[in-house]
Formats: sequence, C-alpha cells, structure tokens
Amino acid sequence: MKSRLEKTKEKLFSTGDNAAAFSCLRLLNSTLVSDEALLAILEYAESGKLTHPRNIATAMLVDQNLPPEIRESAVGWFLKGLKDANFRYWSIKGIAKHLGTTALEQLYEIAMGPQFDHECRSLAIQELSILSAQPFSRGLPRDPGKWSESQWRLEEIIDWKKQNFPRGNGCSAPAQSSLLHYPVSAVDKAASAIEEKFAKIRSIDYSNPVDPANYLVLGDQDEIEKIKRLWELPLNYLHFLECFSPFNILAQLHLPKIEDDVSLYGSKELIKGQVTYAVSATGETLHDWPISLLVIAHAWGDPFVLDLSQSTGIDAPVLTAEHDSGAWNFKQFSKSFVDFLSLLSVH
Repeated sequence: MKSRLEKTKEKLFSTGDNAAAFSCLRLLNSTLVSDEALLAILEYAESGKLTHPRNIATAMLVDQNLPPEIRESAVGWFLKGLKDANFRYWSIKGIAKHLGTTALEQLYEIAMGPQFDHECRSLAIQELSILSAQPFSRGLPRDPGKWSESQWRLEEIIDWKKQNFPRGNGCSAPAQSSLLHYPVSAVDKAASAIEEKFAKIRSIDYSNPVDPANYLVLGDQDEIEKIKRLWELPLNYLHFLECFSPFNILAQLHLPKIEDDVSLYGSKELIKGQVTYAVSATGETLHDWPISLLVIAHAWGDPFVLDLSQSTGIDAPVLTAEHDSGAWNFKQFSKSFVDFLSLLSVH
C-alpha cells in the first residue's frame, strides 16, 4: 500500500491543475516534510508541468534549511533559474541564502544588467546590500519592488565592485533611551515590554544591519518643539514621544478586539498624522472633528485619539471611532495612554 507521501508525489507530478499542485507542494513542505519530500519539491521545481507551481516550489526551497546534499542540488537549480525569467526572482533569493557572499559576483551582474527586469535588479541590489553590510538599500522600502530606478545606487555599487567587494559596516542603529533597559515609570515599563519583543524580531531580521527597523527611539527634538507649540500634552504621552518614538515599525502591532494592525505615531509622524482627520491635506481645519482630540494611532484608518479635554496633566483617556461612517462616534478604548500602550502586543 502506498504511503501518503508517495500518493502526494504521484498527484503532484501528474496533475495539470495549479491549485492541486500547490496543495501537494504545501503538504510536502509542511505535514510531510522530510528529505524525500524536499527532493520531490526540488524535482518539481526543476521539471514539473506547471510554471506557477514550479515557482512556488523554488520559493519553498529558499525558505527551508536544507541538508547539505539537497542544498547542493538546490543551488544548482537556483543557478539555472537565474537564466530563466520565470524563476529568476526566487533563484536570486536562493543563491543569496544558500551561497552567501560567494554569490556576490552573480548578484552584481544582475543588479547592473539592463537586460534584467526592474524587480529582479532591485532585489539583487537589496541582497548585495544585506550580504555585504553595504548600505545600498538605506532608507528604501523593504519591498524592492517598490523601488524606482532613480533610487538604485549604481555608482556606489560599481565603486564597491572595483574595490573587490569589501565588507561594509552597515547602518548604525538609531539612538535609544536607557529607560528601555532600566524602566522607572509606568510608561517606561510598557515601552520596555514592547522593545523586548522588537529586539527579538530584530535578532532574526537579516536586513536589520543595513536597514534598521522595529525600534523605539529618542524623539526628534525639532519635531517635539513643534508639537509642544501646537498642543499641551499630558506628561506621559510627551515622555513617550521624547524617549520611545516608534521608528520604521514593520512588525505587526495588535490591540484587543481590533481586527486590523495598529500604526502608532512617533514624534516625526504625529503632526502629519492629523491629516484627513483634524485637518485637510492643505492644512485647513475640518469642522466635523472635535478640537480636543489628538490622533496618536490608527488601525486601517480608524483613529485612536487622546482626549485632551479630559487630560489630568499626567495622562488622558484614549478614544476610538470607525472612519467613513458618516459622523464621528467616539467611544473610550482605554482609561489612559499608559493603559493603551500596555494593551499593545507585537507579532
């Protein structure tokens, strides 16, 4: 009697249906994962019937920690895949992961090659940056598909190649408050708990050395001064902006009973964050917005606001409302900003 693994392999190589092939690959890559299953995924990537599932199989090989003998064969496939536009994207990722710095020459050729498509060239530049700790991707979106050609730092890359691909120093981590490690107040402790989770995410983020993300940082002092001129903030929230402003948050922030991810503003985002709520894009006051409400975060457009009319000087309640419902109907979400911060979870 055939095993489930054997039946899955047979179905994978015989089906002409994309969804069925994907279902088989998913089984081989999870429930049935083994050396035999990984070899089947590799075989399908190399010679399967259907192009899209072959691409998925290639991506699966990139993500897996392959045993040495399978890894060697997978690298052979990735090198072939670089020559085929259908499989080039994931093959770039494959050689970057499984060959490391020995792939720099191939990645350089793709980055500089006008015959290659925009997305693959951008990806090659990103992988060069990560592997070499050279900040070619500094300040750019993590998704290289969002880069424009004008953002490619090709002259820097050419100069770096002339120097025989020296390893760089990456980008410096942004400045953080010591209170994250030695918290005193309730705000400090809530921020410290978030930072601890961010630190775990950063530790496994291979892009972080050249593109720092997921930090609570010291606020921008110029922006803080502008903010203080605009609003009289409760001390707990002002302290948060000064000491723990969110910086390049790519992790998911969640709140209880809120379906969507939360975007929490820092000192550089707070003023801009009022646009479309309290003010228009041209800076005009929107008259349906209560003047005492300060937007500090949102979840897919639904604002979370500090009610400054109820400020004690130390803290203030956080309210929320649904957007696009005809009129703002705010309800209390937490009794204070400290409570709001304490409710945030990181994923």
